Amino acid sequence: MRIISVSFAAVILLGVAWIISPPFRHEREFTSKRPFFEKVIADLRTAEPTTSTALTRIPVPDEAKHMAYAIFVQRPGDGRLAVEFLTGGGFPVKHRGFLFLSEGRIEDYPQIAERWPRRKQFRENWLFIGD
Repeated sequence: MRIISVSFAAVILLGVAWIISPPFRHEREFTSKRPFFEKVIADLRTAEPTTSTALTRIPVPDEAKHMAYAIFVQRPGDGRLAVEFLTGGGFPVKHRGFLFLSEGRIEDYPQIAERWPRRKQFRENWLFIGD
């Protein structure tokens, strides 16, 4: 009976830790992937700018699929740039990742704001996003 109680307590503690740990998991994931994210953003900034309020999916090289399985870009004008890096998901259809905004708040990008009901800014210009 004591083994069952200890096992049950361990499961409960692991569950609580999993629930309260997302900020730490997001930060660790972001830190490991940040150089890739920054390279993509630098490449987009040096590319010929095209203004578009539409989200455009850009290809992810096969060797970088472990960094982000999809990348979406929006250039709404005034030199602004928004880049979504989708890095994970779950069941049922859930998506999560990181959003870079060159300036402004997510509300300044209505199409992106609508896509991500869960979002939390954790660094300047960076938000964690999820649905």
